[in-house]
Amino acid sequence: MPEIKTKSSLLILVQTGIGLGMVGISWLIIWFLPMLKEVRLPTHFNLKELIAAVLFSIAIFILIRFGLQMKEAIKPVSKKAFPTGYIINLVAYLISTLIGYLAYKPIIRPYLGYNIKWIYPVVFLILAVGILLILGYIIFSSAGGLVEALNKKETKKDDITTED
Repeated sequence: MPEIKTKSSLLILVQTGIGLGMVGISWLIIWFLPMLKEVRLPTHFNLKELIAAVLFSIAIFILIRFGLQMKEAIKPVSKKAFPTGYIINLVAYLISTLIGYLAYKPIIRPYLGYNIKWIYPVVFLILAVGILLILGYIIFSSAGGLVEALNKKETKKDDITTED
């Protein structure tokens, strides 16, 4: 069973929620301002897409920071314990990869030549598959710890009901 520092975990969750909420509200405000779409830069994208990419970069930073902090806040008690903190960290990386793909697509893709436009999704696909492989390996290799933890919970429930 992982050792959870509830006060720090709750604080991390609240800070991340507030940070992502502020970025989300800022993105909604910018996304629905009609005048930003009309401001053309001397590039293949407009000001709205550039500001959205910056806001999504902040969201990616917040998510990666959240994952790292949760990994430190939820530490396994033993090597056999289920690594919940690592899994939360990898899920945050996976979500950040998806956000990065969507955020940078209108900015990077126009500058790739017609022959190499395929490389942009392939890079993010390799990154996402790599994260999924690591996540799958961690879950598979620590499945014994999860079964042990679930068995301990069931035996505790049985002990409580048999005492009555």
